[in-house]
Amino acid sequence: MNTIELPILHISRYQIKLNARDSARLPVFLGSTLRGAFGHSLKATVCIVNHRDCNRCIVADRCVYPYLFETTANENNNQHGQQLPHPFVLSPFLLEGSKPGDYRHFKKDDELVFELTLMGRAIDYLPYVVYSISQMAEKGFGLQHRSSFKLSEVLCLDTSPISKVYDSKTEKLTSPTTTKTLTELVQARLEQLSTSFASSNLIELTLQFTTPTRIRVDKDLQAELSFSLLIRNIIRRISILSKHHGQKQNQQNEWQINVAALLQLAESVQTKNSQQFWWDFERYSGRQQTYMKLGGFVGQITYSGIAINALLPIIVAGEILHIGGNTSFGLGKYKITQ
Repeated sequence: MNTIELPILHISRYQIKLNARDSARLPVFLGSTLRGAFGHSLKATVCIVNHRDCNRCIVADRCVYPYLFETTANENNNQHGQQLPHPFVLSPFLLEGSKPGDYRHFKKDDELVFELTLMGRAIDYLPYVVYSISQMAEKGFGLQHRSSFKLSEVLCLDTSPISKVYDSKTEKLTSPTTTKTLTELVQARLEQLSTSFASSNLIELTLQFTTPTRIRVDKDLQAELSFSLLIRNIIRRISILSKHHGQKQNQQNEWQINVAALLQLAESVQTKNSQQFWWDFERYSGRQQTYMKLGGFVGQITYSGIAINALLPIIVAGEILHIGGNTSFGLGKYKITQ
């Protein structure tokens, strides 16, 4: 399989396990619910000013909350004030066969599992993150009825074997943070895939989109995803994340690749089969004091073309980082299945 040089972006991935303290009824897709509750808990944990306004806070540029949740370009950048991709992805699982509007029921001690990916400087804030998640769980989440949970375990997914980094008995982190670069994670996944594929000359690939995926072209949401649009979106996400959250490689901290050549290569790959449907859900915005409808496609797409093999590292990077809008909610998650 061909390799593409990726920028230096440090990543640390965790699995979070909560246990229900009592019976609970929650939306089947918990991305926005968990993200909102986590944000409130983190701000309550770290905020030291009475006015609670990050825009006029004297310590905002050193505070974990605005870095994670109100990520903007720095003052020395001509994009100052522009909202940037958050340096984390909170990724709950969407139950197979579920439909928009479905609910998930928990009995006492039932387990709620989700994954969390931290990038760049966010990795250093793991203790704040874990503590805030534990407080979020204790306080409970859910708009109609708050459901309380207990943080039971935090596992680091990037160690071999997978290691526990949080002990619920001592309520302390039990091991140092383990990080990998995006390049290391992509290479490990490529090696894993090479044992699954019958041939190293891959010309057909199936992606399973497991959470709603929001791709826009000229502000319009797309119900279909061509291969070239997929590659364009992944390249854009890698570029922005590495520029603002990655390790500096040159004066501009830009990912030095020939984007035009890669996109031209991607144009040769066709959609062979597409089985998708639209998944809508509502999110309550505390800032705007209103419900907002979010939606995206889920389902399966099979692509065909000899250029797939050369572009596979980029596709694997997208599998790790998610694509499209609202990735911090866990949207835009896909898995290479063939």
